[in-house]
Amino acid sequence: ILLSAYSLGLAIPFLLMALGIGQAAELMRKYSNVVRYISIITGVILVIVGGLLFTGKLGQLAGFGSFVDFGF
Repeated sequence: ILLSAYSLGLAIPFLLMALGIGQAAELMRKYSNVVRYISIITGVILVIVGGLLFTGKLGQLAGFGSFVDFGF
């Protein structure tokens, strides 16, 4: 019974995504210019983070998070 519950819990998100894939594709077509800019911006951020990781300065970026109080 535990394996059945695990399998069901694993399958539900995939089934819900399959039901909404048509609407998601329509939204992607509708906002394709916005998606393009978001893709470029996130690519630049990824390159910057990769450069910080390569130079060993990623810890400095992580240090900026200590100034933010998330209420924990």
